[in-house]
This record gives sequence, structure tokens and C-alpha cells, in this order.
Amino acid sequence: MQFTTIVLSVLSAAAAVSAAPAQQQKRACEVKYPNALGFPINFHISKDATSNVPNDISFTIPANARGPCSLVYQFPVGTPITTTGNPALNIKALDGPATGSIVGTATFVADGQLHTINSFACRTTMGFELSIAGEAGSVNFSEVQGTGLWMTYNC
Repeated sequence: MQFTTIVLSVLSAAAAVSAAPAQQQKRACEVKYPNALGFPINFHISKDATSNVPNDISFTIPANARGPCSLVYQFPVGTPITTTGNPALNIKALDGPATGSIVGTATFVADGQLHTINSFACRTTMGFELSIAGEAGSVNFSEVQGTGLWMTYNC
């Protein structure tokens, strides 16, 4: 009798474990780097009392991309980012339903972390303007594959 009780307990526990839903693994995202003739892409974004020098960046996303499409940045620890004044950036949409609108802000840091600026419905062309958010400042960095800005999709 005691053997039967033990066997039934073990079988019940095994059934409960096998009925538990499997952990869904996070899919790796597809990545699209900026449209450019080559790397590095050197960015110099500045603003002062007499001039405003934004930089544009664009991406060509495959027509079959599943959204959202996210604008992200990452700078490995030690990556040179030169700043003066207020280094905060406004990111404006250059196309799509929010054309001309600020769709995000960022202050680039070389901390090795992946930072999401904003997510959007995917379009085949996605362009953004990076400009100094405050009265005066500058941000300089080099974009190379895996360092800087890119788009993720199909996550």
C-alpha cells in the first residue's frame, strides 16, 4: 500500500512538471545599419548662437520586416564620444506619419548597454535627424558596425 502511494505521488509530480508550459526563448532581432557608402561614418552634431548643424541618418528596412522597428544605439565601454556643452540630442522623424516631429531624445554614453530611442511601425525607408536639444553643445562620434545607431526588427 505504501509503495502504491509513493508511486502515485511521483507520477502526479511528473505529470505536473510535463504539463508546465515551456519557456519561450527570446528571438534574436534582425539588425539594419545606416545607409552609407562605408564605415566609419563620422558624426559632428553641433549648435551655438550662430549655427545649427544637425546630422541625418537613414535606414532601408526590408519590405517583409515585422515590427516594431526600433531605433537603438550602443557604444562599447571606452568608445570615444566627444561632447561640449549640453550633449542631449533631439531625434526627429524625416519621413512617415510623424515627419518633422521629435520622436526621441538621447544623451549618448559609452556604457556598453543597448539603449532604445523609440519604436515605430516598420517602413522601407526610415530617416531621422539628430540635433542638439539645448541652446549650445556638440556631440562627435564615429559609427562603425556594432557601434553607434541601428534599427532592429523581427524581434
